[in-house]
Amino acid sequence: MHQIYLNDPLGFFSTGDDTMLGNLGLWDQSQALRFLHEILPDFGGDPNRITLSGHSAGSASVSAHLFSPHSNQLFERAAQFSGSLFTEWAINEDVVENSKNLAKELKCEMSSSKSIHECIKSKPLDAILDILDKQPPFLKSPRLTAFSPRFDRDFFPNQFDELIRKAPKKATLNFVMNLESGGIVKKEMWKTYKKEDLIGYIRDYVSVEHELGRRSSPLLIELLDYYVNRNEKEEPSYYMTRQCELLSDLQFNVPILHEVELKQKHGWDTYLVVMDYESEPMRDKESPIRGVYHAAEHRFLFKLLGVESVPFDENDKKFKHHILSGIVNFIKKGEPKSESIQWPKVSKEHPTRHLRIRPEPIISDEFRKEEFYFWTKIAPDVVGEELLRKTRLPLVETSQSHSEL
Repeated sequence: MHQIYLNDPLGFFSTGDDTMLGNLGLWDQSQALRFLHEILPDFGGDPNRITLSGHSAGSASVSAHLFSPHSNQLFERAAQFSGSLFTEWAINEDVVENSKNLAKELKCEMSSSKSIHECIKSKPLDAILDILDKQPPFLKSPRLTAFSPRFDRDFFPNQFDELIRKAPKKATLNFVMNLESGGIVKKEMWKTYKKEDLIGYIRDYVSVEHELGRRSSPLLIELLDYYVNRNEKEEPSYYMTRQCELLSDLQFNVPILHEVELKQKHGWDTYLVVMDYESEPMRDKESPIRGVYHAAEHRFLFKLLGVESVPFDENDKKFKHHILSGIVNFIKKGEPKSESIQWPKVSKEHPTRHLRIRPEPIISDEFRKEEFYFWTKIAPDVVGEELLRKTRLPLVETSQSHSEL
């Protein structure tokens, strides 16, 4: 059984040219916003006060709508949970090759984009889903997905620095967990994971020779110095945590900080929130990896997968009060706050100032500062900006071009 999701070919199949530009999933979402504008007045709603929100890939979609002129006039503000368009799993050109590979498996005539288009249109949904069911739901690499948005010169008609410059300034609330990719290491490896496993993962999936060519070895050396050898402890928990930190930085932290940085520099009211509260009733006591993983906030916000049924202790109740109060005030007034604390905006002087949301929240000035420097300064110097954009950080040039403002 396959769960239909817009990070499948149904949302992002592309031939890479005008025949099938891609990004159909984003166009569908944009059309849904237009539909809301039509019907909200009939229900007493105000279409000028829409708050757009999303989690993970949904949050990356929010980024896309914030910057695309086809959508960014259709809502007032945005709340983003654990995701950004600035990550490689949210936008890359590999979707074109992956789309054509799917067409080949469907026995399509591959002589032209038009023939591929006609073939795909003729195939029943079950035929497409049968092929997808034989593939893993996620890739082992930081890229995660085979189908994603791409830079199409249509939904995104200009380069991203131009799109950001022209976009209407909106208040945005950006959440990130302190160890987003913490669940990546399988439980059966908890006691045996070693240095060689970490080095092998970095070599095979991050500093990849067939992607980076002769630049892969210099980047591998830098990655090993930073994520493996620095303050090394020869125990499984150290190496597992380092892998989780590396993936968290690539898949979430650095891209989110990219986006926050650029919003602030263009005058947007931007709030950063880091969730580092581990709920005791939910914590896996056997896990040697400590941190707050992807989607940990769901238990406090939604009824999802039964996690809301786990009893709340007193700290959980305090935490839930703060996170809900902040979100509700943001939706109503554009300013997140709870009874005991005003949530801070980032600023030029404090570009990563954030609320650490806990049962007793605190304000902190730095989040992954050294890691952000590594990926936006050291890695581009080693690999080159263009190659880094094609592989690990698709919008690194945008951040670089504004880094001295």
